[in-house]
Amino acid sequence: METLKSNRIPPSRGMTLIELLVAMVISSVLLVILASLLSVSLTQWNRQSGKRLEQTEAQMALATMVEDLQSILLKRDGSEWLQVKAVVVDDLGQTPQLMFLARPTDVSPDRKGDVCAISYRLQKRDPFHAKEPIHALYRAVIPPEAAIQKLGAEDLDIAYWSGGSIDPVATDNLIAANIVRLSLSFQLEEPDGTIKTVSEGFGWHARREITVGAAEDSPYPEGTFIRRLEIRLTSIDRTAQLLLSDGTLPLDEIISRFGRDYGTVVEFPRPLF
Repeated sequence: METLKSNRIPPSRGMTLIELLVAMVISSVLLVILASLLSVSLTQWNRQSGKRLEQTEAQMALATMVEDLQSILLKRDGSEWLQVKAVVVDDLGQTPQLMFLARPTDVSPDRKGDVCAISYRLQKRDPFHAKEPIHALYRAVIPPEAAIQKLGAEDLDIAYWSGGSIDPVATDNLIAANIVRLSLSFQLEEPDGTIKTVSEGFGWHARREITVGAAEDSPYPEGTFIRRLEIRLTSIDRTAQLLLSDGTLPLDEIISRFGRDYGTVVEFPRPLF
């Protein structure tokens, strides 16, 4: 009996209340640390994903602009084929609206190659009814069946866009969000070979001659043509968009601190007439 008693395993001692409380505190701290790390990781992932999305949208918008402009319809019959008009956008001031005639490829298959009227411009609005207006780039296309009726117009804006029949900044026309700057820099070649660069010009009209503003006399000799167009877009992230909308920072500082620039160049063919 003495031998059996000496070989018995003593019962294990359970955790005291203090030890249990300490373990719970340590577990809670570890969970908080893990949650904080996860939150930081998700924030970084969202920020990087947002930047990649903005970059993709801006680059795709530029690619679409290039494709449209490469199919531009050059005319010398006195009617207008390109115009740049100044439009006022909330928080941005004056920005260009680019209007022209072209043969885009994203029309119905049976109308490919037909002439359309196209508009690019910025606007601030709430396209998704989220009570959070954003700046964005909009592309509007008037299809061939409607555009062909006014191909001989002397003013593209009056003929196609100012009448109100088509909204150039409808939600379906949004192609890139959080765009706060659209810059256009034209390079012109005069008949004697002189090259001139005009940046941020408003009131451009390209007909038989190129005119600027309300002047009837063209500042450029007859036969001057558009050689190339440099396009630049500036995008910002959602945080910067909120700062701009509530007036916390002015536009120039927003662009300096948060802006990302994307650019491209479109070469125009030399007119054969």
